[in-house]
Order: sequence, then structure tokens, then C-alpha cells
Amino acid sequence: MLAPDEHESSRNRVPPSDSYIRSFILKSAQQEKALHHICDSCCLILPW
Repeated sequence: MLAPDEHESSRNRVPPSDSYIRSFILKSAQQEKALHHICDSCCLILPW
């Protein structure tokens, strides 16, 4: 059972899972961009 002041403070705070998911999506997007860049460079160097 949470104390009323604890409940109030936790309600105003951003959930850790939300920030984790946002950072995960951001990192995934950056990695995908980097991967495409690497693949484009490889395609220019190596004829498939």
C-alpha cells in the first residue's frame, strides 16, 4: 500500500519503461540507418 504522497509523486513521473522504449526505438532507427549506409558502401565496393 503506497502512501498518498508516494502515489502523487509516482503519477507525475514518466514511467521508466516508456523512456526505455523510446530510447530503444531511437537506437534501432540509428542502427538501421547505419546498416543501410554500410550496405550501400559494400554494394559499391563488392559486386553481388
